[in-house]
Amino acid sequence: MKAKAPLGEGRPECMVNWRVEDLDAFCAGLEAAGIPVEPREDFGYGRFAWTRDPEGHRIELYQPLQEPGTF
Repeated sequence: MKAKAPLGEGRPECMVNWRVEDLDAFCAGLEAAGIPVEPREDFGYGRFAWTRDPEGHRIELYQPLQEPGTF
């Protein structure tokens, strides 16, 4: 029996999550280098975008809206 891929297309073993200070600037740098970035999503606790490594593994980019321990 094979499980469905919970993280989208590609190999579902894991997903790397990188915390970035400025999501828009980081994504612009990736796109300028020819690396595609999936659409960004904003939530009450942070902003997210995704890209993929050369083998198709999804990489999550995360910008928190507040520093840890703040309200």
